Amino acid sequence: MGGKRKQRQMKTDGHEGGTERLPVATGRHLDRVLGGDPMTEELVVQYIEARWRAKNLVYVPREKAAKILKNPADFIRSLKRRSQPELAF
Repeated sequence: MGGKRKQRQMKTDGHEGGTERLPVATGRHLDRVLGGDPMTEELVVQYIEARWRAKNLVYVPREKAAKILKNPADFIRSLKRRSQPELAF
């Protein structure tokens, strides 16, 4: 019994809410496709923190990360529309 609990604690890595971490390679891939422009990077960080309580890209929910990686341009465009509605994207 104690072994199962210990394994679960290791998987969650102590993140609030018990959210599992993405593999580091996936986090790096997200960083590559979403990074580049400092303003966009800041918007991404603020959004994932507010939406999913993720302290960085490694804590984005797995299914959301897959969707972002499938079409990162749509994610960035949607993010900019939400955060800067006065600008036409």
